[in-house]
Amino acid sequence: MHIYIFGNLNSGKTTLSKQIQGRLPDFIYLSLDEYRIRFGDGTEQGEQLACEYFLAAVKQQENAIVEFTGYGQTASLLTNQLDRKTGISICCTRDIEQSINSIDDEKYSETPYPSSYKRLQAVDEAIIFLKDKVMPTALETHWQRQIWQSYCFDFSDNFDAFWAAFPLSQHTWVSKLNKVLSTDTSVSTALLYGSLGANQLTKRSDIDLFIQSSISVQE
Repeated sequence: MHIYIFGNLNSGKTTLSKQIQGRLPDFIYLSLDEYRIRFGDGTEQGEQLACEYFLAAVKQQENAIVEFTGYGQTASLLTNQLDRKTGISICCTRDIEQSINSIDDEKYSETPYPSSYKRLQAVDEAIIFLKDKVMPTALETHWQRQIWQSYCFDFSDNFDAFWAAFPLSQHTWVSKLNKVLSTDTSVSTALLYGSLGANQLTKRSDIDLFIQSSISVQE
């Protein structure tokens, strides 16, 4: 299962990712910015290389916490490469003024963004530019073919309370069922519906599944 952590710059994505990894130590943490630090050099070629390695890692890892804005060229490439639903998304939100006022210039200077990015926008300008593009509704629409359900986590929210209500068991079973059914040639149709289909899965939800198979009842 992939847990996608999306959101604007300086909205708390890394903090939330690390908190979730603390609860799910078997999940690999994949951050686009960390791949930029490892493989990028501030050039367009370096950015392309970092994105290629990042995309390959996301596709390779079965259980991963995937952190980036969820918008832009990398998002488009990833959604095109993932031909089925692979997990859930959590969109990080934060008051825009708070995000801008708490910018850590040293932190962003350590990430080798392409020089073309820096010429076009400073970090505060990028936050304003991305505001509407990384809204939960916009991200949910863009990623609807890849995610089962979307969640929101505001910077002011309590993580322990959020995680206590998070239906991890249900999503884990959905991921397992999806993996089995997608490779079973006898299954012509598999439809998950109910609360999951309505984007309202909770810890009390059942997993409602309809299967159409070529195997007869007698078999």
